[in-house]
Amino acid sequence: MSQTIEEQLNQAILSGNVSFITDYIQSGAGFGKITLVTPDGYGASPLRLAAIAETKYKGSPEITKLILENSSAEEQGEVLYFFASEDKYLEQASALLRAGIQVDSGQENSTPLQLAVGNQNPKMVYLLLSYGADPNRKGEDGSAFDSADSNPLYEGMLNSALNGNLKSPYYFIDLEKVKLSLNRWANSIQAFAQNNTDKTFYVFGIDGGRLVANSEEEFQKTLKKYQEKYPDRYNQEDKIQSLRYNPGDFSFSIPEKWNDDAGDVIHLDDSFLNPMENETRIEKELLRDGLILNRNLIFKDLKLSSDFRISAFGHVY
Repeated sequence: MSQTIEEQLNQAILSGNVSFITDYIQSGAGFGKITLVTPDGYGASPLRLAAIAETKYKGSPEITKLILENSSAEEQGEVLYFFASEDKYLEQASALLRAGIQVDSGQENSTPLQLAVGNQNPKMVYLLLSYGADPNRKGEDGSAFDSADSNPLYEGMLNSALNGNLKSPYYFIDLEKVKLSLNRWANSIQAFAQNNTDKTFYVFGIDGGRLVANSEEEFQKTLKKYQEKYPDRYNQEDKIQSLRYNPGDFSFSIPEKWNDDAGDVIHLDDSFLNPMENETRIEKELLRDGLILNRNLIFKDLKLSSDFRISAFGHVY
């Protein structure tokens, strides 16, 4: 059975077949009102799929640029606006911006920058500003400054852009607060360890501002449940690994130990707070780096697997 033109287009975008896309455009065919399918089963316009394919599969920058140049302004705005909604789409938004999309294109009454600020996506805000997004451009709900709602991190970035000296989120983070948070987490992990000496932990992570974790023993229980419920899906290694590191399926949320007693202060190495070259880290990433740097001290009372990792999950803050 022969493939439909949509199926051929889908395959060409995902595989990086530039000649097919070029021939398709030269034939006079367009990209409007076409819905393609991402590898994980979601509907997507050709432009959205091109950005996804370039960054996650075998697509190419040339295809992204070709499809962008042959997509309507409305479609371009909708796709960039969609990717601006979460920092997890940073690579896809970057692909579109490199291809030449207008940085302030978006929905009728809002720009990608306004959305990114309102959704508190610091890395996306920094990316859009680096491509010249206008902080003063107004939409239905005002400008990006109105979306910032006096948050010093976002107002700081917006003002730095207006002043011609754009600075990344790192330079507007309260580093003393990060140090205090890390010390509190260190105490919390050590208290948690006292009641969990019989388990082998393979992951700790930061998820929405909380510390979460999972053990080998609990993961095996979770995997068994999923395999019983979805036998055809969870016999595949990629699905098993995805489940293994999905914080929503972790069994442990670490209770925070709040104690101002000076005796509970753990003397941690805080050199992770020093700025790096081209520094763009945000609070969650700083906390992750602090846990990694001080791993031997913080996790000394826990049994850890040989592949133990510390990750930053969830919404970026």
